[in-house]
Amino acid sequence: MGIPEYKEEEKMKKRRVVVQGIHNEDDGDSNEERSWSDLPEELRETIMKYLYFSYQVRYRLVCKRWCNSMYQVTLKQQPPWMIMFNYKGRSCYTLYDTLNNKTCTIAHKLEFLQEKSLNILACKKGWLLLSQCKEEKFSLVLFNPFIKSADRVIKLPNLNDPRYGINVATFSTTPTSSDCVIFTLQVHWNWSKVCYISTCRVGDEAWITHSFQNPCAIMPYFQRTVKRVGFIPSAVYSEGKFYCQTYCGYMTVFTVAEQDWKIVYAPLDLKIDSEVYLVKSEEGNILRIEICRKGLDSENLIRCSNCINRLINPFHLLWERVVDNELSGKVLFLGGCNVSVSISEDDAVANRRFGKKRIYACWGNMTKHFKIGSSDQCQPYFKDHDSLSQKCGRTIWIEPPY
Repeated sequence: MGIPEYKEEEKMKKRRVVVQGIHNEDDGDSNEERSWSDLPEELRETIMKYLYFSYQVRYRLVCKRWCNSMYQVTLKQQPPWMIMFNYKGRSCYTLYDTLNNKTCTIAHKLEFLQEKSLNILACKKGWLLLSQCKEEKFSLVLFNPFIKSADRVIKLPNLNDPRYGINVATFSTTPTSSDCVIFTLQVHWNWSKVCYISTCRVGDEAWITHSFQNPCAIMPYFQRTVKRVGFIPSAVYSEGKFYCQTYCGYMTVFTVAEQDWKIVYAPLDLKIDSEVYLVKSEEGNILRIEICRKGLDSENLIRCSNCINRLINPFHLLWERVVDNELSGKVLFLGGCNVSVSISEDDAVANRRFGKKRIYACWGNMTKHFKIGSSDQCQPYFKDHDSLSQKCGRTIWIEPPY
C-alpha cells in the first residue's frame, strides 16, 4: 500500500526551514525555502559553540555537512563526565553523563583493559593514558572511550626498565594533534639521587630519556622522617613546559624544546592526610590545590579543608593565595582529568547540577563535593551515581571531546 501524497508533503516540510528576508518589490517574494543542510554557516557556528557533548552527538546526525563542520569550530568547554571501570568482569566500562544524569555501559574486547595490572596514569581531552607492566616492560597506550573506531587506541613505545615505577605521567594536548608530547617521570625510590624523564610523540619508535637530579634527594636527612616525600601524581603542561610538584616542597619544570630540568623550592604547608593537585584553569593559570581530609564520621562523610594557590611567576615559581571570591563562578573537578570549569549564570542545567564555588573529587569509587575555601562536611555526589560506582569500581572524571 502506497504512502498518501499529503503525508509525503508533510514529511518534506519537516526537512525544510523557511528563511524570512526583507521584502523588496523588485525582488518579489523574499521567503526562501532551504534544507537544514543549507543553514547559513554563521548561524550553525553560533549554535555549535553553545552545545554540550550529548547535544553535539545529535547535531552530527542531522546530515553529513553538519557532521563535518563540527571539527572547524572551537566548541564550548564541557563539564566532565565520569568513567567507571568494572573490575569484576573487566569486559565493559560505564560512561556517566553528569549533566543529563544518564549512563551508557559499553562492552569491549580490548585485552589491555582487562589486565589486572592496568594503571590509569593521566586523563585529558577525552583520552586516557594507560600503562601495564608486562614481561619486564611498561606497555603504554592512549585510549578514547567516546569513539568506537580503531582510532580510539594509540599504542606507544615500551619503557624498558620496570624497576623504576612511573611516578608522574601526562600529555600536552589531544593525541591526534602533531604537537602532542607524552611525558613520564620515573624514580627508583623516593630518596634516589637520580630521576628519569622520558618523552615521545605519537608515531615515535622509542622514548627520549634523560636523567636528572631527584629533588627529594636535596631534602635534609633529619626532615625525611617527619615530612612526606615523593612526587605528586598530577602534572601540568603549559607553554612548552611540564610542571611537577613534590610533597617535600620542590617544584620542577621540564622544558620540551631545550630538554632542560629546573628545580625550585616552592614550600607546601601539608598535613599527613593532605592531597595536592595541579590544575590548569581556562584562563591559562596554574592552580595548586591542597586538600586535607579530616577523617570519617558516623555517616561516612569526610570533612575537608582546602587551600588554592596560583602560580604568578613561572620563571621563579612564585605562588599566591587565591581569594575565594575570585573563584565564585568556578567548579573544580579533581581525580582523573583535573579541570576548572566556569558555570555561567544563563546555564540553568549546569547550575542546577553543580552549583558554583564547589570542588568535586573522585576518590576510588567514592565521589564527594564541598565548598571552595570551607572546612564543611563533604556530601555524596548523587545517590543514584554513588550506588552505581560502588558496583563498578574505580571512578574518575573524564572530559568529553570538544
